[in-house]
Amino acid sequence: MKKPSITLLSLVANFLCATCAQSSFKSISIPPTISNTTSVAQFISDSSFDGPKVTNINSSSYDWWYFDAVSLDSNYSIVAVFYASPSTSFIGAESATDILEVQIRVQTPEEDVFFAVDSPSATAGKLTLDGNDITGDWEGTGSRFLGRDLTCYNVTFDSDAAEELGISGFISMTSIAPPHYPCSPAKEGVNMELFPHVGWANAVPDAETIIELNINGTSVSFTGSGYHDKNWGDVAFDHAVTSWYWGHGRVGPYSLVWFDGISSNGTEYTSGYLSEKGKILGTTCGSTVQVRPINATYPPGLGSDPDGFNITIDLGGGKVFEAIASGDHVLLNEEGAYMRWSGSISGGFRENEETYTGSSVFEQFTF
Repeated sequence: MKKPSITLLSLVANFLCATCAQSSFKSISIPPTISNTTSVAQFISDSSFDGPKVTNINSSSYDWWYFDAVSLDSNYSIVAVFYASPSTSFIGAESATDILEVQIRVQTPEEDVFFAVDSPSATAGKLTLDGNDITGDWEGTGSRFLGRDLTCYNVTFDSDAAEELGISGFISMTSIAPPHYPCSPAKEGVNMELFPHVGWANAVPDAETIIELNINGTSVSFTGSGYHDKNWGDVAFDHAVTSWYWGHGRVGPYSLVWFDGISSNGTEYTSGYLSEKGKILGTTCGSTVQVRPINATYPPGLGSDPDGFNITIDLGGGKVFEAIASGDHVLLNEEGAYMRWSGSISGGFRENEETYTGSSVFEQFTF
């Protein structure tokens, strides 16, 4: 099979998301190695939803941009994470000093982990921002992303630019669900902390997504539900977090995102989001949201291996949305401390008789 050129793939991706043209307003360069100065993290929102949130990334801070997509039958998925993080601040990173890398994992019907690569270390993380438009280029990795106005994102991979990457192609997303912060829709002046020292901004809770990849000569193509968010923090992740359940799914006509975690001081924090046809039905925190493991203990301990999760979001007014996410495919297992799954999801409003189905991606941290 002849490998398509990255130029052609990029042109196709840009055509699929034609509004993703950038006009440079602010340029930021993230250095490739840790800083020896104090990090400053932003936790109150401003006009730049998807921009970097940490200045001077040192040995105990991190910032990353996360993208995934899953087919509606959950037989295919891809996860790509653009890290600005040392391993001392987040367990997913590879190096204690080189902070810029891209991690890519691809699932196919034949293998839950069909392809897994950590890119070469980038020479710089180049970002341009214009309001809610963004481009990100992890130079030397063959990987970049671009987005416009929180509605359209393209992620491209180029193994011609970095031979060891082993993957070329694109993810092209068109959002169908409005962005949000942990406890509110996207707006300025609100708290972006999931819990103390951990920030979260969910630019794309759900998207119509096209994936076209060439992986070491094998074509992998699918469509499905896409997702993009970012996390950041100013203390090491495992110093702020004791446990963490997060996930998203498309459940019939509904776009669902959930979070339920325990901080280092033992306090439980939650966030639940539900939208339909481009309208937020609810984005809430606190006792109105609960996520619990299936066939596993809660709170989770190191090595806990649930079969899935029960998710409940009380939107008020007698409207309670319930869903069950099934861990059909194990996409990543980091010695019990971290697990990522894809799988089927079913649910609906408690007061209605109709149950919807779909697919999801979700994860668990335990420390």
